[in-house]
Amino acid sequence: MQAFYKLRANRARLLRAVLRFGRWPFRRRWVAEHQDFETGHYFSDVQVSGPFAYWKHTHTFEPVGAAACILEDKVEYALPFGVLGRLLAGRFVRRKLEQMFEHRHAVTARLIGSRRAGPSA
Repeated sequence: MQAFYKLRANRARLLRAVLRFGRWPFRRRWVAEHQDFETGHYFSDVQVSGPFAYWKHTHTFEPVGAAACILEDKVEYALPFGVLGRLLAGRFVRRKLEQMFEHRHAVTARLIGSRRAGPSA
């Protein structure tokens, strides 16, 4: 899956994320705005347009000591087409989201671990 991700501030000074994914004729555009934020503690991405009927992803950062924190992701979503969407795609979408966040957390842990190790001698 090839994806394009871009952040930009709109007139209301909200950050907007634009993700393009898929291939023609199934190419999609997913737009979310960053809302509900407290610097250093949490922020939320709320879908403006995209593949879900509803999407809100809250990123929470809980300090653990002076040099560490716990990153928690809370995702609230609804598939399009109501009950029919849940019956036809609910399990598939849930598995895909779980895989995506497992990968994201593994990459985050790897990046943090490599920065803690510092440059090689």
